[in-house]
Amino acid sequence: MASHSSSSSILDSILVLDQEPETVSIVKEWQLSREARTYMNGLVKRKKRVQFGLLEHPSFVSPILRKAPVHTAKIFLYGKGGVGKTSTVCKLAGLPVPSSHHETLGIQTTLVYWPIKTEPSDSSPVELMQLELWDSGERAMRKFEHIFPSCLSSTNAIAFFFSYNDRQSWVELPEIITQAAATNRTESHLKIVIATKSDTPHQVVEPEEVERFQKEYDIKVLSLSNTLVNSDGRFDGQRELSDICNVLNELSEMIINHEKRLSLLQQQQTVRKQLQDIEISDI
Repeated sequence: MASHSSSSSILDSILVLDQEPETVSIVKEWQLSREARTYMNGLVKRKKRVQFGLLEHPSFVSPILRKAPVHTAKIFLYGKGGVGKTSTVCKLAGLPVPSSHHETLGIQTTLVYWPIKTEPSDSSPVELMQLELWDSGERAMRKFEHIFPSCLSSTNAIAFFFSYNDRQSWVELPEIITQAAATNRTESHLKIVIATKSDTPHQVVEPEEVERFQKEYDIKVLSLSNTLVNSDGRFDGQRELSDICNVLNELSEMIINHEKRLSLLQQQQTVRKQLQDIEISDI
């Protein structure tokens, strides 16, 4: 009986080595549906986005926690100064977008909560993304050696930046990615690129260039407008949520699938080690 159980366990382990990671698909624009209204209303108060401290969460978190996991991810925003990292944080978190560039001092962390639903939508529960955005100024990272390692520590994803109206930021993008890889701390991190100022009328980076980059580096590029939806400058929280819906859904989907791939890879590495130990013990 013990021998049969042992053989079955070994077979299960071998099957793990042949597994492919499960791919999750997020329901596009579910956040705009009637079903999502309760959750989305928890992110807006008096037409303004609700801001959350590191120990705070939306009022709808409790029922979600009872039904599905909360996906927590630390995202490090990395790129040259003035390219739009801070304004991207403001856009995603519902903060006032600065009208002019100011260097970020030290490290700034911002929480963004985002409810999602995965396919099949009729049977899956509502889940919650808790995105922790880490932003630091270029000069601060050069001046204080501890900032860059702190931003990379326990990071799930690195978001590299360029701006559609800044040709130099596009030219320097491969070098920035190489610099991050040279630290030997980014191998397991999800790597994405965020292209800011996608609404700029006179862009100096062509769509064909972006397409070639994605194929060559196998890194997804997400485009984002860094301006308010209302042209008169008034903030409308609900409209802003609609404007960032696709970007946050794509980002969430990539994070979840990346974590699933890492989890399976770790399982497979453990199995290989176990099988090696069995072979050694049989010698």
